[in-house]
Amino acid sequence: MTYNELTTVDFGYQKLLQLLQDGEKFDFSRYGDGEFSCIDNRRNRPMNSDFHRYFPSLAEALLKVLKESNLKDSMNYFIGLQTLAYRQKSEFISNLAKEYDIRFFKSNFIHTVNMKRGLQEYWDVLNTRKVIVVGASHLRAVNKYFKYDKFIEVPLQDAWLAKDKIAEQIEPFTHDEDNVISYSCGMMKCVLIDQFKGLCTQLDNGSIFDPWCGMNTRSYHFEMDAGKGNQPSEYFKLKGK
Repeated sequence: MTYNELTTVDFGYQKLLQLLQDGEKFDFSRYGDGEFSCIDNRRNRPMNSDFHRYFPSLAEALLKVLKESNLKDSMNYFIGLQTLAYRQKSEFISNLAKEYDIRFFKSNFIHTVNMKRGLQEYWDVLNTRKVIVVGASHLRAVNKYFKYDKFIEVPLQDAWLAKDKIAEQIEPFTHDEDNVISYSCGMMKCVLIDQFKGLCTQLDNGSIFDPWCGMNTRSYHFEMDAGKGNQPSEYFKLKGK
């Protein structure tokens, strides 16, 4: 299957902003090369570029979310597919999609907007909502761009090992359907979003906030004005950046 054949769900930046502006409850998560490498045993390294290891239990949980994704069509529940993941594992992903009737949206839009014009529109709409941020310690600095109500810190490495503890901290905020939970916590965010689906709005923001918070964790961050002069992640230090 081609990338376009796999990504038929209508979800993009303007829809993301509109749903937030309208106060409509929804969930979106994104599967990239890390998530699919974790699920697929045919991989070259034991961890992703953020040094979160590919635990068998995490692989099982990530696959379970995808297997059951076609049951969530009426729930405002969206799952994205990144192009890098497709380029690396097109056959593997296509076979999964056929077997379990998985439908994705094109999830690269959020990286593209971040790189080309920044996230001011996103900041503006998030400032109208009550936001709980789940992420590594450096992301506390995102408070400069939108005012979060609560910050739940996750480990920089192997966050999956702390999943149950993190879920316990998130759970009280899911009781208010007007809350917005923003995840930037590695591969386990897909599992957490699925665990609390339909209770409040949940956003998979991944690494998009990193360059705005002084840390470049993806190659494109070095090309952004916001990323100039930032501390590179350990991954890029190892690559000689």
